[in-house]
Amino acid sequence: IEKFKIKCKKKYRPYIVYVSNIKKSGANNIHFDDLASCSLTPIELMKELNYDPNIALGDKAIDFIFKNINNNIELLIQIINDINNGSLDHCLKDYDKNSVIMHLLENAQNGYEYKKQLDELLSICAISEHYFQSIDFAYLLEEHESVINELLKYAQNNFLLMEQDDSFYILFGIVKKIYACLDEYSKRKLYVRIVDMFENIHPSLYYEKYLFAKLAEINGSSKYLIQYLFSEIRLNHGVEFEKYQAELSDKEYNIVTTYNKAIGYNNSEEYDKCIDTFASLKELNSELLYEINIIKSQALIKKMDESARTLAISLLEFNDTIKDENLKFRLNIRRIAAQVHIG
Repeated sequence: IEKFKIKCKKKYRPYIVYVSNIKKSGANNIHFDDLASCSLTPIELMKELNYDPNIALGDKAIDFIFKNINNNIELLIQIINDINNGSLDHCLKDYDKNSVIMHLLENAQNGYEYKKQLDELLSICAISEHYFQSIDFAYLLEEHESVINELLKYAQNNFLLMEQDDSFYILFGIVKKIYACLDEYSKRKLYVRIVDMFENIHPSLYYEKYLFAKLAEINGSSKYLIQYLFSEIRLNHGVEFEKYQAELSDKEYNIVTTYNKAIGYNNSEEYDKCIDTFASLKELNSELLYEINIIKSQALIKKMDESARTLAISLLEFNDTIKDENLKFRLNIRRIAAQVHIG
């Protein structure tokens, strides 16, 4: 047994600790060969290393520290001292004045085969409030499912991510702050990719597309908000337009209220009024035009004259400029329904 004197920062209690199997690797890094073989529990060991027992440290925070400490006893002592003197938030949520958690993560991930991909995955989680699924990460990182599964397994085992309903989020606020520390260009680049991911994987999630498109500063991002409001109107979810008015121009807000009025006429089988209501809308972008064409077609098909029914089908024809897969699906479904109705 080798005697190793540790001078703790706590003023009232310098401490001498007796440890076995100490090895030194590099400048001032003291390691146990295997902390897991220590006869003390993690919290007991922390107390022996001068942790203030009056500070309530959660079980997950302790698990996170010991899973990532990589047997580095000196780093563990630094973490304990920072918690004791208030330099580190004991909930690992808000502040880390000495960047000790960043050092902890660097220590744990040194030599990890997929560190670059892990950093990117955690940055994606960190810059948003959205919980992503494994299929989302596969698209965003352009990696095979096996690599994504390995990353998620590592992140969960090391208490970096938690899973909820097949989606993942960063467990500790301090970890989130570390991985969210990107320059504005890098953040926008990730936001653009996230929008592209929603377009291809979850095309009907218009509100999420809107939020990330706005963060990415994509021109015309408000179209996604309008499409979200259109869907809420169609599904009769009782949307409160006023909540979103400040995020839309006067023209855009008028499009939404006009759509709502026309849907009301269509639902009450006043089809001519529905069609006439849309006549006031001019210079719509292609996605919003086709959103309205679906409703106009639905109203026109109810008419008995052949020209109206022909027009009902022609309104649903689209070209390759439409990238919205959800919109294309609804246009095709509406066209099939119209053709069946005509017979």
